[in-house]
Amino acid sequence: MAKPLKFAKRTRSVFYSLSGLGLTLLLLIAYVYSSEHEAHSSDAPGCRGIGMYPSYARIKAFDKTHTRFASKYSLYLYREQGKDRIPNELNTENYLNGVPVLFIPGNAGTYKQGRSLAAEASYLYYDTYEPRKDDPSLNQNARNMDFFMTHFNEDFTAFHGRTLLDQATYVNDAIGFILSLYNTTENAPKSVIVVGHSMGGIVSRVIFSLPNYVEESVNTVITLASPHAASPLTFDGDLTKIYSATDKFWRYGYSNESAGPESESVRMVACQRLANVSLISVTGGILDTILPADYTSLANLVPPSNGFTVFTTGIPGVWSPIDHLAIVWCDQLRKKLVAAMMEIVDYRSPQRTYPLSTRMKVMRRHLMSGFEDYASQDYAAFSGNGTPEFAVKLRLDNSHISAASPGERVLRTPSSKLSARGTSPKMNLFHIPSDGSKFEFSMLSSIPIQDVNSLASGRGISVLLCRNGDSLALSNLPFLDFTKATTQKYVELECIDVSSDAHSVPRSLGDAVLLADSSIGGAFSPFNAFQFNSSIVSSYDVVVVAESPNQESWDASDFLIAELALEKSCHIDTGKGSLVSLMAYGADVSLPTGRPLAVNIEVPGAWSSLLAYSIEFRNLKPSENGEAALFEPTVRQWIPDTHETKWHIALRRNNTRPVSIHGVSPFVAFESKSNLNSLNLQLWSDAISDESPIDVYVSVDWWNSLRLLVLRFRLVIGAFPVGIVGMVLMFQFSEFNRNDSFPTFGEGLLKICESFVLVPTLLLLSVATPLCSIAAIQKLVCYFNVARWLDINEVAYTTHLSGYHLNTLFLGIQERPLFFLGPLCYIVSLGIVAALYHLILVVCAGFVCLWVAVYKTLSRFYPVENIGAAYGDTKPISHSPRRMIGTFLLLAAVPFYIPYQLAYIVCCVLQIVLTLRVAFNASQILVSKPEHGTYQNFLHYNISLLMLMLLVLPVNVPVLIVWLHNLSVRWSTPFTSHHNFMAIMPIVVMVEKHMTQSFMSKASARLPSVITQTVLAYMVFFAFTFGVRHAFWLHHLFNFFSGWMLVLLYTNNFNFSAVPEAKCNENQSKLH
Repeated sequence: MAKPLKFAKRTRSVFYSLSGLGLTLLLLIAYVYSSEHEAHSSDAPGCRGIGMYPSYARIKAFDKTHTRFASKYSLYLYREQGKDRIPNELNTENYLNGVPVLFIPGNAGTYKQGRSLAAEASYLYYDTYEPRKDDPSLNQNARNMDFFMTHFNEDFTAFHGRTLLDQATYVNDAIGFILSLYNTTENAPKSVIVVGHSMGGIVSRVIFSLPNYVEESVNTVITLASPHAASPLTFDGDLTKIYSATDKFWRYGYSNESAGPESESVRMVACQRLANVSLISVTGGILDTILPADYTSLANLVPPSNGFTVFTTGIPGVWSPIDHLAIVWCDQLRKKLVAAMMEIVDYRSPQRTYPLSTRMKVMRRHLMSGFEDYASQDYAAFSGNGTPEFAVKLRLDNSHISAASPGERVLRTPSSKLSARGTSPKMNLFHIPSDGSKFEFSMLSSIPIQDVNSLASGRGISVLLCRNGDSLALSNLPFLDFTKATTQKYVELECIDVSSDAHSVPRSLGDAVLLADSSIGGAFSPFNAFQFNSSIVSSYDVVVVAESPNQESWDASDFLIAELALEKSCHIDTGKGSLVSLMAYGADVSLPTGRPLAVNIEVPGAWSSLLAYSIEFRNLKPSENGEAALFEPTVRQWIPDTHETKWHIALRRNNTRPVSIHGVSPFVAFESKSNLNSLNLQLWSDAISDESPIDVYVSVDWWNSLRLLVLRFRLVIGAFPVGIVGMVLMFQFSEFNRNDSFPTFGEGLLKICESFVLVPTLLLLSVATPLCSIAAIQKLVCYFNVARWLDINEVAYTTHLSGYHLNTLFLGIQERPLFFLGPLCYIVSLGIVAALYHLILVVCAGFVCLWVAVYKTLSRFYPVENIGAAYGDTKPISHSPRRMIGTFLLLAAVPFYIPYQLAYIVCCVLQIVLTLRVAFNASQILVSKPEHGTYQNFLHYNISLLMLMLLVLPVNVPVLIVWLHNLSVRWSTPFTSHHNFMAIMPIVVMVEKHMTQSFMSKASARLPSVITQTVLAYMVFFAFTFGVRHAFWLHHLFNFFSGWMLVLLYTNNFNFSAVPEAKCNENQSKLH
C-alpha cells in the first residue's frame, strides 16, 4: 500500500481554519438572514389583512377543442358574492358585461391568489363608481371587471422551461377563448388586461413571441414580483434559452436599428405587437425572500414610454416592503393597483383601455411617489415646450395677500391665522426673482389639497403657478375674482392650478410613528407635499399658496410650511464619491441652521445593492425657545435609475436607521451613468424649531450586509463547490499518473490549501471581480463559454447593451472594491465541501462498524466461511444478464418516458451503494499488500467521484420535481431536451462499469493525462466563471468527464476479480 502523502502541520491548520471559517460564515449569514427587521425601520412589513366573499366558476367549455392543454390546465371566472353577477344564478348567458382581466399565477401558485384583486375591483366599482356615475372626478368610461384566472395545478415554472412555454401557449389560447365569450356583446372587446404574479409575469411576456398570439389581444400587462431581468434559477437550459429569446424579442420591439436579414422579420413582428403595450413591474423590495427585487428591473427591456419598475415602498399610501406571496393580497397595494386599473379602462373602445400615453400617465400618478423626474412629465405645472398652458385668471385683494421673499417661509397654524373668520381665501405669494438665479419651491402640509375653484367652500389649500398680470395679453380664460366692492388695490395673475401635483407623504407627527399608521386604511391621514425644481419654477413669476377661509375645521396640529429656496442650498453631496472611502471612513455632512425645508444629500459612494448602510442623524434637538416643531424630521431615501423610494419618519425617536438599496446589482443590467444609481437622502425638517445644525453620518453596515448576500449569491453554493472538487481531482489524477497512488480526497483538500496553491487561487479570485467588470475582458472570456455557443440569443457582455452595463461572469458584480467577495465565497464553499467529505467518511465508517457488528453476531450461529463469502467478498459483481438488462432499460426509458435527471439520481444511489461496499472491502486486512493498495486507490477514487456527483445532484433535482408533479396530474407530454439520451449515457455506463470494480491503471502515455487535466481544468474554470448563471451545464461537463473516464476504463483498466476473497476481520484499517 502506498504511504499517505505528508503535509506540513501548518497546511492542516490552514485547511481546518478555512473550513471552520467557511462554515461559521455560512451559519452566521443564515442567522442574519432569518432575523427580523426592526419594527420602526422602513423595511418592516406593514400590510393589512383583507376579507372577501369569493366564488369561482370553472369554464368547462374551454376544452380540448380550444387547447391541447385542457386536461392539465383550467380556466376560472371569479365572482364576488353579493356584488358580481354569478352565472349559476342567472337564466341568461349575458353575465359577462365588464372589462376582461386575466390573472396568471406564478411558480407553484394557484388561481385563487387573484381573488384579492378581483374582489377589490368589484367593491370599487359597485360601491364607488356605479353610485357616482356623474362624478367628474371619476373615470366616466369605467366598467366592472370580469376577472378570469388560469389554474396551472401549481406547476413549477421557475424550474422548467418547457412548462413555462406550455403555460404561455395555454394563456394565448385562453385569451382567444375569453374574447370569444363577448362576441354577442355590443362593441365586443378585442383585448384583455393581464396581471401576472412572479413567474406568471414572465409568462405574460412570453405570450407576445409565440405563433398562437392573438394580434392586439393584450395591451396592458401588470406584473407583481416577476423576475424580468434574470432567471431566478439556472438549473434548466430550456429556461435560460426562453429568457434570452424573450428578452431579444422585446428589445427588437423597441429598437429602431436593423436586426440583420435573418432577424428582420422577427423585429418587424415584435415592433407590431409591442408598440402599444404598457408593462408595469411592481416589486415588494427587501422583504421578498424568494426572489431578489433587483431581478424585477425592466432596464434595457422596455423604454420609459412603455413601462417602468416601481417599488411598493414608494407607492403613495403603501410605503411598505411586501414579501413575495403577500404582494397579491396586501390591502394597501391592491387598492392602489385596482384604482389605477379602473382609471385606464375605456369601455367605449374595443381595446377597453385608453391609449398608451394615457395609461402610462395614470400608472405613474398612482404608483410612483411623484418626486421622480420621470413622474414630473405629468405635472400640471410641466411646460414641455417652455410655454405653460394657463387655465385660470385670478384677481386678488391686496389686503388678503401675504408676500414672502425668497428664503422666507409661510407658517400657518390655527393659533396664528388672521383670516380665520374671513370670507375670502388668504393668498400667500412667492415672487420668483428674474435675475437668473435658480430656485426650487417646496411645501409640506397636513391640510387637504383641493382645487382653487372649490376653495371658498372647502377647508383645504390650493397651489397655483402664475405669471404677472402686466405681461398678459387679452385672453378668454375662466376668471376667479377674490376682490370685494370695497377693494382698493388688487393683483391680477394668470395661473395654472397645480393642486393635482401634490404628493402624498407618510405622516411624521405625534403618535404616527410607523409608516402603516398613515397608509391606506391607517388611523391618521398622510401629509401632502409639493416640490418643483428650477426648470419648472423658472417658467413662472409667482407661486400662490391659497388658504381656505373655513379654517375653523382645522385641527390644532395642522400646519403649512412653504418655501422658495435657492437650488444650490437644496442640494448637498458628501464630497466622497468612491465606494472605497465610504467603506473605510464613511461619509458625513453637516446641515446648517436656516437650511431649506427640503435638503437633498447625495452619497455618490453608496450605489451597491450588496451593501447595507447605516444613516445616523445627530443633533436632532427641538428648539430651546419653546417653539415646538410642526412635524418630526422625515427622510425620503431614493435612487434615480430604479425609481426606488423609501421613507424614514419620526427620526427623533430613533436617529439611526438601517438602509438597503437596489442600485447596481449582480447579473442585472444598469444604466452607465454613475450618478443615476447612487443613494440620495432628502431631509424634510422644520428648521425654525430645529435651531441646531444637523450632522448626517453614512457608513456601511457590515452586519446587515450579510443578509443581502443570500438571494444574490445563493446559486454560488451550487457552482463553486463543483469547482473545488474539480481542483481536488486534478491533483489526485496528477499524483496517480505520477506515483500510481490515488490520494484521498482529504489529501487533495490539504493540497489546495498549501500556500503555493491557496495564495494564487485567492489572488486570482480577488482580481476576477475587477477584470470581469471590463467590457473587453467580458467579450474575450465569453468566447470560452460553451453554453453561449448553443444559445445565439444570449446577451453575455456589455457591448451588446447600448448605454447599459451587464456582467454575467463570475459573481456578476461591478463593485471593484468588493473584490473580497470572491475569496469569501470560495472559503464558504470550501467549508461546505469539507463538511460533505467528512460526512461521507462518517457514514462509511459507521457502515463498516455496523457490518462488522452484524458479522460478529451471525458468526455465533453460522459457519465463518459462509459469512465471509456473504459479507467479505471483494470479487466484482459480474456482468449478469439481470443487471445488463436493468442498465439497458434505464437508458432506453430516457428517450421515451423518464427524464435523464431521474436516471442521474439512480446513478447517485448506485454510486453510494458502491462506495459503501468498497469502503467495507478496503477495511479488511486479509488481502496482500499490493492488491490492497490498489483497492485503496479504488476507494479514494469512488469517494471523490461520489463527492462530484452529489454536488451536481442539485442541478438535476428541480426538473425531476416537475416530472413527478406532472405524473401526479397525469400529464405525460415529453420533456424534449430532458430526454436527451447522450446527456446521461456516459454516466450510467461509467457507474455500471465501476460496479464491476473496474479501475483504470496508471496512464502509460502522456496524452491521456493531459486530456484528463484539461477536462477537469475547464470544469473548474466553467464552475467559477460561468457556473452561477449556467448551472445546468455543470451536469453536461460531468457527463463529458464520465465519457472520458469510460475511455480510460476500457483502454487501460485494472479489474479486482484477480484479488483473492477477503473475509471479515475485526481489525479494520483506517479510512482516509
